[in-house]
Formats: sequence, C-alpha cells, structure tokens
Amino acid sequence: METKGSVYPVVFQFRAPVIGKGYVAGVEIAAAMVVKWEEVDQEMWGYGVCPGAVAGRGRSIGEVHREVHLHIREVLTEIAHEARDFTEFKAAAEEFICTCDEETLEVFERAKHDVTAGKLDDAELPRKSGYERQFKVVELTGKLSPKDNVGVKDEEVVLAADGDAPDPARRRSAA
Repeated sequence: METKGSVYPVVFQFRAPVIGKGYVAGVEIAAAMVVKWEEVDQEMWGYGVCPGAVAGRGRSIGEVHREVHLHIREVLTEIAHEARDFTEFKAAAEEFICTCDEETLEVFERAKHDVTAGKLDDAELPRKSGYERQFKVVELTGKLSPKDNVGVKDEEVVLAADGDAPDPARRRSAA
C-alpha cells in the first residue's frame, strides 16, 4: 500500500449501545473519513467527514479506523453523561452525527475520484460505491444480548468510489 502522499476516502459502519441515565441507546452510523499520511507524525491520520468532529491515528487504515471508532464512542458516552434523559441524548447525538466537516468533505470527494479513476487502491480494503449517509439513534427497551456488543473488527471498512459523497443534508433511516 502506498501511504505517503495518498489520501484515502474511507467509509465504515459504526454500531454501539450507549448507556445513559435511565436508558440504553442504540446508535448506528454510516460514517465517512479521510485517511492520509502525516509527515510530521510519521503516521496515518483519519479525519471525520460525517461526523466531522472526530479523528484518529495509526500505522495502517485499520488502526486509524479503530481510533476513530473509539473517538466516536467517547463522544457519544460524554453526550450520554451530560444528557438528562433519552430525548436529550438523541437530540445531542444527532447534532454530533450530522455535523459534517466541509473542508474534509472536499478532500473526500477528490480522493473518491482518484479511487474511481484507478489512481488509488488498497489491496487490504474493498472498493464500494453507493455510500449513503444514514444514522439511527433509538432507545433499546428489550433485553440486551451479546450480539449487541459489536466490536470494531465487525465493522465493514471500505474505500469509497464515485457516487459515494456524504450528503450534508440530514438523512435518517426508519427507526
């Protein structure tokens, strides 16, 4: 994999339960990030597109993904800690999830075109078109089971290709 100078448009699914004051929320996000080599740190960094207020670093795209996943989880946990109830959590979580970084979105778009044109590839990651930014925040009222503990390794991480721009407009899946 060529890392120096390359910018990777990466999309992944985030799914996690979040425990709040008197509730458990289920959060699912079709998220996007830009991963690139940073000379100063001699590491790869991932910058969130949607949600835009997250970042992570590592020696590989996989490590960067794990760090960004953990950062999203930390932000959602902090939101749950500050929210008085599920309704307040849901509103704040949706605001966080819907905040796109416009500058990073532009970089994502250019990198996506490079993937489509064959200028950028990664043997470790499949290529996928048709990314649609969606999210869901629901209150989990039933009994939880081990399947609700989705690990980072279970998330699909792919390179985005043309047709995969995160839509800054809010898009919710049916709850």
